[in-house]
Amino acid sequence: MSIERQFIEIQKLCTIYDVTPDLLIALEEHDLISIAYTEEAILLDVDELGKFEQWMRLHYDLGINIPGLAVIQDLLEERENLRQELAHLRSKI
Repeated sequence: MSIERQFIEIQKLCTIYDVTPDLLIALEEHDLISIAYTEEAILLDVDELGKFEQWMRLHYDLGINIPGLAVIQDLLEERENLRQELAHLRSKI
């Protein structure tokens, strides 16, 4: 069974959220979201929409710049890795 991925065009997303395409590209350059490029359009996987909204809230509501968001992402990943390691070590006890 194959699951078909759904995408939203960046232009449409920018209109809905009132942001510029440059902002989305900057998020991708900092590995915060993944963008797909086709000959016709630039697309965001609908599964990435939650992450995009999270980054937008932090960026606009708290005034965190894009490099700051990347640091937050790194810290969240590190925290998750430590949680997994702790769970693994606890299972050995």
